[in-house]
Amino acid sequence: MKNFNVNGPVEVSETALAAYQAKDWGGFDRMFYAWLDEKNSDEIRRLLIRDLLRQSYGSIYDTKNVCHRTADGFGRIFRVGGGDKKSELYWTLFNRPKLLAEVTEEFLYNLRKNLVSLESSREKESVVELIEFLMSLTNDKQIKELWRHHPVNTQEMSEAEKVKSLLKLWSPTMNMKAWMRDELWADIEKIIRDELTSNEHILAHAGDVYVYEKGVRMDATMELISFVSDLSHSNSSNYQVVDVCLGLIEDNLLLGVTYFNLSGVVRIVQRLPHNTALRLSRRHVIATKPDECRMYFGSLEGRNFLFWLKGMATRVDSVSRQTLYDQELLNKIQEIFDVIDADE
Repeated sequence: MKNFNVNGPVEVSETALAAYQAKDWGGFDRMFYAWLDEKNSDEIRRLLIRDLLRQSYGSIYDTKNVCHRTADGFGRIFRVGGGDKKSELYWTLFNRPKLLAEVTEEFLYNLRKNLVSLESSREKESVVELIEFLMSLTNDKQIKELWRHHPVNTQEMSEAEKVKSLLKLWSPTMNMKAWMRDELWADIEKIIRDELTSNEHILAHAGDVYVYEKGVRMDATMELISFVSDLSHSNSSNYQVVDVCLGLIEDNLLLGVTYFNLSGVVRIVQRLPHNTALRLSRRHVIATKPDECRMYFGSLEGRNFLFWLKGMATRVDSVSRQTLYDQELLNKIQEIFDVIDADE
């Protein structure tokens, strides 16, 4: 009989505990499949998932009489049978609410009672992975409690680390509920806004966000830019998210300060809504230096971008029907054409 802390959110009978401890359930995978099997009683199945979620990488649990050590810890729940089984587990729990309730209740109990550890990177990774996974599935009340236990809210970390974690959860691929995504975005907005507005004098002097002056770096903003860059290389369905992120930067960054690589601007702007595309392009094109003109706009793609932007800088007012011109931008575009044409 192995050590096993029977305490949990739901009591089980002495009879069920004795029956559970008397049987050799095998390794993690066999225990997992037995938990899925409703031929086993609810109490036996409850003990199985309780046991599974207290599997540990290390010896910290030996003193708590929780469970024996295993190679993968409870994070094995995402890799039962080998390989990444997160999608299969998601749909199993989505279609079987009883199982979802059991695993969520047991995991929350472990979090409340400090029966999981964030001391090792492997344990922390498993804790974070399961918290975020269950947040995409369970009810609002449990989502809020799971979120309170997330390391973003329980551990000291830099603003950049927070933004990275928040963006990951906010991303549509994580399937968070709309209200949760709104809360996550509000936290992201605050961090980015505070970083950009509190360092305006440094940014104005540097001319871009890639500054490192007097120990100050725009690390949180750089995480957001990296997130946008990665999304912009993937499918077009992500461009609504890209638009929101760029809008946050544009709303809070001083004019004249750049933040995106010009080749990236050329690549993505024509897939963005008009307003964001114009703001992003205008900021970076106007800041273009003479020695950068050929590099970024000398190609056919670069020239086509300039012609497109020229059209964007000329628009008809919807009310007065008058033609409006962004003369500063038009002058800069002509200046760039003059440079690249002179090189030919």
